[in-house]
Amino acid sequence: KYRIGTSLVHAFAAFVLLSYNRLCQTSAFLLTTIRLRDSSLKAVEERMFFQADYSVWDFDYVIRYKLSAYLVTFFLVAAPIVLLHYPMKWVERLVSKVSCLRKVYPSVSIAILLDTFQGCFKDNRRYFAGLYLALRLLLFYAYLLPILLNLLVQQAIFIIYIFLFAVLKPYKDNRLNILDIAIFTNMALINVLSWYTVDKTFQTDQASLSACIIIESILVFLPMVYLGAYLLWYCTRRYHRGISTKLKKWRDMYNERKHLLSKVEEPEGSQSSLLSSSAQIAEVYTVFQFSLPQDREKTS
Repeated sequence: KYRIGTSLVHAFAAFVLLSYNRLCQTSAFLLTTIRLRDSSLKAVEERMFFQADYSVWDFDYVIRYKLSAYLVTFFLVAAPIVLLHYPMKWVERLVSKVSCLRKVYPSVSIAILLDTFQGCFKDNRRYFAGLYLALRLLLFYAYLLPILLNLLVQQAIFIIYIFLFAVLKPYKDNRLNILDIAIFTNMALINVLSWYTVDKTFQTDQASLSACIIIESILVFLPMVYLGAYLLWYCTRRYHRGISTKLKKWRDMYNERKHLLSKVEEPEGSQSSLLSSSAQIAEVYTVFQFSLPQDREKTS
């Protein structure tokens, strides 16, 4: 059943998730540095990636951007911690001892919002919603590391999450467990190919590099292809089911009318002609059904 309240909660949860992604990306972007190199590719100076006019220890940059990024990061870390520990009993006991938090937690509104993130998981695996937010945070902040170390850290994260989903199976619907394992496996393969691409960029073997880039592009667009195929299958199934339901309804109505016609007493001499074909039966019944009361008396 359609409920406007539930739809608003889901829309707000989607807004929170998109905002969280954007904040992770922006804060990591503000903290990312780049090394300036001379003609011999020797590192000369380290500057900020988003604005090369600022050095790493520039006072204006530290005050305006770096402290802001660290402050945003503090709140970004708090979000997965809340989802990791809700609704654990020790958190409820701790909050119950603080008077200012007792009015907020446990709250029906907060419980409904948190259940939007955790409702798809099993009751003893609801903390996986926090692991998902932690995954987003770790993947964005891994870009602060050098490129090869960044790829290594991301690969370790993907392998850990594949292992967790394969062993613990946190979702209520096992199909979602299989889907997440497939997605993380695809991301791990993309990461391996990216590692190979970075390693072979300055080498002369361009044929293998081009093949690697093509395979990587196919893997990147593979989830979109799957989503498009699933939506096409789902819409076709719903349309076919609707058509089948209507045909069954029309067939039942026809059989019911035919059954009622068989009980109608007709004048002698005309019964055999009326029952000669199904088309004549339908025609007589239609005339009998939509005729006026006085016409029916005359006919009888």
